[in-house]
Amino acid sequence: MQYPFGQRPPADPKERSAAEAGEYANNYTEYTVSQKAEGIWLLRRTLMILFYVAYGIAFFVLPTMGPVKIPMLVAFLPVTLWIVIFFTWRFVSVEHEYVVSWGVMTFTDVLGGRTRRVLFAVSVKDMTEIAPVPVGDCVPDGVKAVIDLRGTKASPTGYCFKVQNEEGETFAVLFTATEKALKILRYYNPIAFKEA
Repeated sequence: MQYPFGQRPPADPKERSAAEAGEYANNYTEYTVSQKAEGIWLLRRTLMILFYVAYGIAFFVLPTMGPVKIPMLVAFLPVTLWIVIFFTWRFVSVEHEYVVSWGVMTFTDVLGGRTRRVLFAVSVKDMTEIAPVPVGDCVPDGVKAVIDLRGTKASPTGYCFKVQNEEGETFAVLFTATEKALKILRYYNPIAFKEA
């Protein structure tokens, strides 16, 4: 999913010169959180399981119906069901990852532990407000959309930042913050940073 703000992901910070290695250690952090099965994600997983059950029933019944009956095809049910699950379950088994590097925060979704999809990258200096959010649902005032990348609404270390696109629309991004990430965000944008 492409969001209507942000910038292209930066080049790999590990490719920087050795002279900047010390600064790299202080300006880089990454964090990954698994999406819990709650809310819309629970609904998606339930629908996916119902699809697998319907597929198994259809594959079992259809070869034995009609003018040409081929009951031997039922033997292929476990193999074909495994293939379908292998290629589709990753869309409901998602991990949210962020990397903070050289003042740029990049968000990526990892699907099924195999496929990486970069969502967006945003400069920390472009964030208009960085603040902790209460546990549960949080819809900040005056935003067009809320992008929740916390993994669970019960995250005790949830933080929120606001960012604007070129049209002036404000978006809020919720994420799970680590201490190192908060230090880097505070360093690059102390004006927008709000303490807990």
